[in-house]
Amino acid sequence: MIKLLIDENLPQKIKYRFGANYNALTVYDMGWAFKQNGELLKLINLENFDVFLTADRNIEYQQNLSILNFKLVILELPNNRYETVLPYVNAIMQAIENSTAKCIRV
Repeated sequence: MIKLLIDENLPQKIKYRFGANYNALTVYDMGWAFKQNGELLKLINLENFDVFLTADRNIEYQQNLSILNFKLVILELPNNRYETVLPYVNAIMQAIENSTAKCIRV
């Protein structure tokens, strides 16, 4: 099972769209809302998440990704509304399952 954390900048209800192979949780589920990126990334490592899904396009350049034990998936969509993100869920899952890269842009 893939343990996936969804950032607070994405719609919370998108977590229900990931398949049975995913344990999808949000930053809010974990009680980590409003954490700074550096602290959040450390918590994600500590909780052994496999993937962090975010729409923060700058996180890759602001943080040291070499210390991460999980994949970072960055959505590059026109906006973060549920209706916009939903059609990309299958592409996100494929990227997670098929890519060996630490940082993936969808």
